[in-house]
Amino acid sequence: MHVSAVSSHCKSIVSRRAWIGCVVLVGTTVFANCDETDLFRQLGADSSRGGENGAGGSSAGGGAGGAGAGGAGAGGAAGTGGAAAIGVCPSFDLSPSFELAPAAPGQNYVRCQTLGPEADWQAIAIASDGRHVAARTSGGTVRLIATDPWHEVAQIASPLGVLDAAAFTPDGQALAVLSAEMGEVTVWRASDGAPLATYASPPASTIDGTASSLAYSSDGSRLATSLGTVIDSTGAVTSWKTGAPIVTSLVINPENLDLGEAIPRLTFTAGDATLLVDTAYQVGDSPPSTRLELRVAATGQQTVLFDLFSRALSGFALSSDRRRLALAITAEGAVGGFSPGLAIDDAVTGAVLVSDPSFTGTVLGFSDDGQQLFTQTDAIVSALATQDLHTISQFAWPDGAVFLGVSPAGDLVGGNLTQPTGGSTTWFDPTTGAPVRSVGYPLQQIAWTPDGRLGAGIGDTATLFHLWREPDGAKLCAPELRGPAAPTLAALGTFDDPNQTPTLSSDDGSIVVTNPIVIHTHATNWTALHVNAAADGSLLRVFGATGGGGRMIAISQPSGARLFTTQGLNVAVWCR
Repeated sequence: MHVSAVSSHCKSIVSRRAWIGCVVLVGTTVFANCDETDLFRQLGADSSRGGENGAGGSSAGGGAGGAGAGGAGAGGAAGTGGAAAIGVCPSFDLSPSFELAPAAPGQNYVRCQTLGPEADWQAIAIASDGRHVAARTSGGTVRLIATDPWHEVAQIASPLGVLDAAAFTPDGQALAVLSAEMGEVTVWRASDGAPLATYASPPASTIDGTASSLAYSSDGSRLATSLGTVIDSTGAVTSWKTGAPIVTSLVINPENLDLGEAIPRLTFTAGDATLLVDTAYQVGDSPPSTRLELRVAATGQQTVLFDLFSRALSGFALSSDRRRLALAITAEGAVGGFSPGLAIDDAVTGAVLVSDPSFTGTVLGFSDDGQQLFTQTDAIVSALATQDLHTISQFAWPDGAVFLGVSPAGDLVGGNLTQPTGGSTTWFDPTTGAPVRSVGYPLQQIAWTPDGRLGAGIGDTATLFHLWREPDGAKLCAPELRGPAAPTLAALGTFDDPNQTPTLSSDDGSIVVTNPIVIHTHATNWTALHVNAAADGSLLRVFGATGGGGRMIAISQPSGARLFTTQGLNVAVWCR
């Protein structure tokens, strides 16, 4: 790529190449001037308490607690350091430039810019010490922000596709991000955004794989991914489905056209030997399905807890110590051989500890001490004793409120999008249902520090995110939206409507873009943009296949040095 052909916003491409020049290949792992064993040892050195730290992901059946925007991983167990004393944030800048993860040598048309507003952030994670937050943006990047003092550390981007998940290490010292389309996981130092390591895995299907996740073990020595892999402290990559080693590398134009699965939630259970895996999939025109399973990460041994249409799974939740799993199955579950009702299982072995076959409601979540399980039947929320499932207390859940999670203090948190004022979020007393406090904006996903001192959430359309002190609700940060609306593709170059134009070429005739539609065995037909050199037909870039309507694209003129595609509210720019 010629630097002169790229705007000032594309300087990150140059820095990326400088990084690639100093890395060392170790098997399937790229380490940037570091010892890989020491890397994991240092990042996971200070972790002991159980609990999740990633930006949440709700399952197709309601998820663990029902919270989360999906697609961001669980962060593993929490560190012992405690949250920092965070001050109220001043206005701080968000950079247009990227820290770009590596691509295969020779890859054309990598990400170089985003056009459009900073708005509609998709998911948020907060480090265990509260010193950093990370959010997936509408533009498909991840922004890493320091809270003490407040400033952006880096904006991280994938060379191809988007970043689909992010999770902090248990001690909060590093951030892992995942690109499903590339099959790539990269780890970045939280303090300065420096790249630490890159791991290659088989790419996920971009047709069906609509959610991704990451999860660290409680000691930080292993990282599980929705790509089906576990990365250990030596840098070895193995399959959590089989236990076998995975040896692969980054490839030019990665593409997976197989039947895909989305894994919105992935979590190590107590002892860190077993993974709880929540998988969403669909076969043909059948209803969406969910598979909830336990996997022994070292061998792939599988215990299936549920595998049927998603509508038959009425929520599940993992206790904060990761020892117990509650799940509710409707009467339809019996068709697949799964016992209807409510059960609390051992989250390591899958053995049923206690059950109530007569239960017909939805699982919400456990109290922090694990002594109570909150459920909802119709409009009534019940607190059940986890020892024998007897009812401790009940109250009426407000109409229009969507359950978000159980706060560290034990309050049930719900967001309401239907109020005339634009919505609200309320903390309810778990015994009486009385409002403990309320804020005048709706949240759709919340993450807390393990010590319960800080909370962060997204979903308010008037801000990028909210961060607050959890004990008293004091607002610490609510950055405003910023930036103009994205330009139309037609204003950027020659525009292709995939529903009307079968081919598109640059003015000088040097490149040709095609967008074939394929009738496949997936739940939807799919298309995949192909960019070829006109002179010899060589393939320059394949954009990840998408289901339903085709991906729209524009070519800069005259030579097609840049391509433009829509990404959320934004336009993604790809430089040759």
